[in-house]
Amino acid sequence: MFTFARKNINKIILSASVPTIIGIFLYNDKKNIFAHQEIINEKPIVIVGGGIMGSSIAASIASKGGQVILIDESHNVRSSWGDTRGLQNGYTGIYGKLVKRSKRLWEKLQLEDDNNSNLNHGRGRLFFQSSNMLILPSKEEAIKVKNEHIANGHGTNINLFNKEQAETAFSAVKFEKNEVGFVDYNCLAINAPECLNAMQDKAETHGAIINLSERVEKINTSKCELLTNNNNRILYSKLILASGPWTNRTLKSCNLSQLPIFVSAEQLLYLEPKKNNNIKKNSNNCYSISKMPVIDGEITNVTADGMAKKSFVYCFPMVPGGKKAFKCAVHCMGEFYTSDFHVVPGSSPLNFIDPTVYHRKTLNTRQPNVDEIDNYQKAIVTSFVKTHLPTLNFETPKMICRCLYTSAIDLDFIIGPHPEDKNVIICTGFRGEGFKFAPVIGDCVSEIVLSSSLPKNIDNNSSRYDDDDAEELKVLTEELLKKFSPARFFYKE
Repeated sequence: MFTFARKNINKIILSASVPTIIGIFLYNDKKNIFAHQEIINEKPIVIVGGGIMGSSIAASIASKGGQVILIDESHNVRSSWGDTRGLQNGYTGIYGKLVKRSKRLWEKLQLEDDNNSNLNHGRGRLFFQSSNMLILPSKEEAIKVKNEHIANGHGTNINLFNKEQAETAFSAVKFEKNEVGFVDYNCLAINAPECLNAMQDKAETHGAIINLSERVEKINTSKCELLTNNNNRILYSKLILASGPWTNRTLKSCNLSQLPIFVSAEQLLYLEPKKNNNIKKNSNNCYSISKMPVIDGEITNVTADGMAKKSFVYCFPMVPGGKKAFKCAVHCMGEFYTSDFHVVPGSSPLNFIDPTVYHRKTLNTRQPNVDEIDNYQKAIVTSFVKTHLPTLNFETPKMICRCLYTSAIDLDFIIGPHPEDKNVIICTGFRGEGFKFAPVIGDCVSEIVLSSSLPKNIDNNSSRYDDDDAEELKVLTEELLKKFSPARFFYKE
């Protein structure tokens, strides 16, 4: 199959004719030449959304023999943002099963990348081994977390640190009296940009077509056809919506019922060490992921209505090739949108959110600029950093980034066919947690769509898998659909 590098193609023109013939023409403005793709005999699976979720789905489907086209508008503020992500243990139920498989798949992708010089283009590592330290208010709380961690099968490579032990082991960290750190040594620090590129490279290597400058304008589900802003017409066998904050806008163009989701504008602060930080000379190493754990913890702050509320803050050390600053943020505390990202048309997110999880009550009708500061979030992060990482410059961030979180009203993922059209698969509602789960979600979504979409010369029973865990994937996908299907939001009268 003819494939092309994303960065070299300026325009893609697709046309399709009934029943299953697709012709694809590529135009390069610089050379002013056309290249014609070899005709394929099946309508492709089309993915809308080229973030880590859509890219992982594309890589999984393409590597198992499916024909894939992925398109993305490349918004300047999006969900797959920042230079790092963490993969921690501690999840329970189906989330625990997903994170374990996801870790194996990230490790497998690293091996593929290491062994394929044509694939990795000389990039750095996709992830680094890391530890994660959760700061807890007491020894009793830490012991409880430790016991739950072991009971849930997340291993025993863990430790508890009191104030003196923590401040000795990690010279930039400070504890308050009675605080205890729960440290899990079996975590991953994900190099987010490299992982996103690796997934897209893998998809293209297996024949997927990726266009990162195309916007969906209209979708005709009766004809299984979508129209883009460049008047390109694409037929599909299955349509996968991995479009995050733009999910409901896309569903509206499909003339399908929208989902009860809400979107918040989160903020990342990149903080550098202070110049005079009272840490030994030449010890900047202590701020790196090899010497410092990812630090998580709760902090209590007083809201505008005078109520004391808890917020969850995380601080990510420096990684090789990164921004040479700590990435610090408060989780799920951004202001809510009230534009075309409604929970349902005409409704406010404030009518649906759980106030014990989201105590922010600010609404905004516009998307923030990529570097527009949110002082509410900054104040929470500053309070935490001032207490626990006081040698960081929390007054003047090196860099500010904004990203978008998409959440379902029940705070669980949304994955599976839309109840009104089984050919439209929804993949959204990851609340900023999607990156770590992306490989396994990609595997499960490919399991959902491939049984009826593979070319007829592909053996559906054996060639779909390149490992020995087909049964595990099948069972996990069935469990995933029971828990996360969008059908849970639709009720028959």
